[in-house]
Amino acid sequence: MLQPVVGRTWAPVGQTPVLVQRDRRDRYSVIGAVTYRPGAMRKPFDMFFLACEENVNTATAAHFVRLLRKQLGRKLLIVWDNLRVHHAAQKALYRMRRSVAFEYLPPYAPQANPVEFLWAHSKGHEARELRP
Repeated sequence: MLQPVVGRTWAPVGQTPVLVQRDRRDRYSVIGAVTYRPGAMRKPFDMFFLACEENVNTATAAHFVRLLRKQLGRKLLIVWDNLRVHHAAQKALYRMRRSVAFEYLPPYAPQANPVEFLWAHSKGHEARELRP
């Protein structure tokens, strides 16, 4: 949602800090990937993401994988959570089966997904003072 994240702040005693904003119900959906290059001494991890004004669907997820493959220029092993869109995107990417392999995280295991840590950090720390 494009609403500021609520967080703690300092205020004079007896005065509640107030953030004035419009009531916004629009939002962005984001699909992201963390990549790892074995043997890279400098910067072995990278993050890629694609922001959309509509919900991420099968076509968006497949498009993201194609862009990622083109950007990296090598074979990929994609580890996804069990979102239905991801399963449908794998079927849509059947022609890329020689250059892209898919594995899935166990159900209900967000702690095993490194992208979840990045989203939590960006929402809780980076975007705390941001007014969209």
